[in-house]
Amino acid sequence: MTADADTLESVLAMVLDDRLDDVHTALPGKVVKYTLAAQTADIQLLVRKHGMPYPILPSVPIAFARGGGAFMSFPMQVGDFVYVIFSEAS
Repeated sequence: MTADADTLESVLAMVLDDRLDDVHTALPGKVVKYTLAAQTADIQLLVRKHGMPYPILPSVPIAFARGGGAFMSFPMQVGDFVYVIFSEAS
């Protein structure tokens, strides 16, 4: 491999690493509004990008454990901490 190929490879690796820094699959958040009837919440992510907060995520569905016709839920309120999971596909 030539020096140019090594340089190109290292530059491409740096670009890819930089882009992957912006890919998130799960982040901590805090409930700023909860709608019981819809089981949704407005969530403020608890991480920052370049020192700036992310915008509030509106109407995020709250997922509780369920299966076999049973449903387990917990009372939620403003200020509760949550774990926001981002799906890679619809």
